[in-house]
Amino acid sequence: MLDEMYKQKIDMSDEIYVINVGGYIGESTKTEIEYAKVRVKKISYLVRKSVSKSCLRITPNSVRTLLGVFFMQKIIKIASLLL
Repeated sequence: MLDEMYKQKIDMSDEIYVINVGGYIGESTKTEIEYAKVRVKKISYLVRKSVSKSCLRITPNSVRTLLGVFFMQKIIKIASLLL
């Protein structure tokens, strides 16, 4: 059921943005990426695919910082809509 919902969202979108912290992409995300490729959607990645996992150093602090920036951007966007 969830897979179908994500496929519908991909169908409605012009681009998908893969949040692949540390270069990791799970199996369901890989399926969604393949689905988007078949539909000729633009695909962007947080971490470029060509980056080797061995050269990345992900720490709890870097993940918290990334999530903090993401949520702060959302809060600013919502606040700007309310003003």
